[in-house]
Amino acid sequence: MTTNEHDCVLNSCRRVCVLLFFLWLFVYCRYKLRENRDMGVKTFSHLVSTMLYEKRFGPYYTEPVIAGLSGPDNKPYLAAMDLIGAPVLTDDFVVAGTSGENLYGTCEMFYKPDLEPDELFEVLAQVGSSKRKRAKRE
Repeated sequence: MTTNEHDCVLNSCRRVCVLLFFLWLFVYCRYKLRENRDMGVKTFSHLVSTMLYEKRFGPYYTEPVIAGLSGPDNKPYLAAMDLIGAPVLTDDFVVAGTSGENLYGTCEMFYKPDLEPDELFEVLAQVGSSKRKRAKRE
């Protein structure tokens, strides 16, 4: 789901992703009509967390990653959640999915704070390349 201020990435089967996309789009539009303003990224993150927790006994099998810019100073905001909506808030990077543990170690190795956009793109390319090489060996 993409709005002016934030993105949400889902890793799940297509059916669950489409269902959650339209469910969150409905709630987002309802919020926008009621409040006469766009939903902030932190508010959206709490909304997703609450909606996932409501279904904790029959969960949607997805781990959303939410990224956006919050506040008037456009500070980066990153959040990842598990199946029941427990958020992981961080300032540097988040990982999700079945290979999250392996990917986490690789990201820790390559990531440094305050990277320029070109350097950050290079780090993402290295992490992706490293993960593909590891997947071929396993």
